[in-house]
Amino acid sequence: MSVLVTLLHLNKIYHAELQDKMTVTFGNHKKDSVMISEMNASQISVKLKNNRIVVDTKLPMSFKTQDCPKGQIVILYQESRTAILVTDIAECPDQELKLPYQATVSIGRKQENNVSIAYPYISGKHCVIRSEAGILHVEDLKSTNGVYLNGSQITKAVLKSGDIISLLNVRIIVKDSCLYFKGLGDVVSIRGIAEEKAYQKETAAEKKGCSIKYKRSPRTQAMLPDKEIVLASAPTKAAKFEKSRGMLASLLGSGAMVASSLTMGAASPALLAARAAMLVMPVSSAVSMRNSNGRRKKKLEEYELLRQKKYFDYISEQKARIDAVAEQQRDILIRENPSPVDCLQNVINTNRNLWERMPGDRDFLDIRVGMGYEELCVPVKQGHIAELSV
Repeated sequence: MSVLVTLLHLNKIYHAELQDKMTVTFGNHKKDSVMISEMNASQISVKLKNNRIVVDTKLPMSFKTQDCPKGQIVILYQESRTAILVTDIAECPDQELKLPYQATVSIGRKQENNVSIAYPYISGKHCVIRSEAGILHVEDLKSTNGVYLNGSQITKAVLKSGDIISLLNVRIIVKDSCLYFKGLGDVVSIRGIAEEKAYQKETAAEKKGCSIKYKRSPRTQAMLPDKEIVLASAPTKAAKFEKSRGMLASLLGSGAMVASSLTMGAASPALLAARAAMLVMPVSSAVSMRNSNGRRKKKLEEYELLRQKKYFDYISEQKARIDAVAEQQRDILIRENPSPVDCLQNVINTNRNLWERMPGDRDFLDIRVGMGYEELCVPVKQGHIAELSV
């Protein structure tokens, strides 16, 4: 059995998974399971043993050691707005929701939401996630317990691939144009998301419940995406690693002086001792320089790995956006250029979606003669913009 420990502290949120007979600690020391620099001398420990959860804190928090009930928010320290929540982690695959090019997803406790989450501390209408021209946005709907993005509380924000949205213990991972709900099981219910299209609007008669036998509607021509996609350049590559060799010459010089004294045999024991003492500092400096070179090399290697990962994630996100634009363009072109068989069926069945191309339409006098490839309707450019921060 494993549980998720969620800690709120100073408008930030932290998560840690805990298994039986294990302890996790939140504090400002590097040995803590979750390091929080703002906690000063405080430390919070959570222990799970035989399905019993025990929470303990160190000063200045006044919370005493006690059992922590699952599924309840426990206030630890009012002044720093510190609270803890422990919940079970469902052993099931992450649930996926793919967002269309243009759509709005409502998330909350009520069943009428696109994503319904059956937790009492989730607000009825908690937040919305919007896909606008393939770009994702999240907005808090004045929820009771807030919306957190990558650990910090927000009201509105633009999302990018790799972001993590937290609604207390609910973790939503953003990957390209998909949302992944982690470890919730049957607590979450996902309804289908319909793409927002202008041609789906009802007439006034339909809204009143009337039945229309036949009516040729005016043509509503959907607009093709037109917002250009500008790709950022890759983060700056780190400088090539080179060893520092400045102390080598000093070490060789001191060694040469001692060797010459021994060779000439003119040095007194006191002079030899003084010359030997002169070697101590260059040797220690050389050892220190070697350790410094190792640390610098490791940092450069870590930077390079992080640089590549961040840019690969960014390119993956932009590729998903381009795919969404292409899918939207394909849908519009197929709808505006139906096959001859579909056109005949529309006439035979007296469908409402009969329309004609007018001189003011962008595709007036265009005729579909077959199938093939079409260029993307938006330009993809490499612009001179700020590089991605690592």
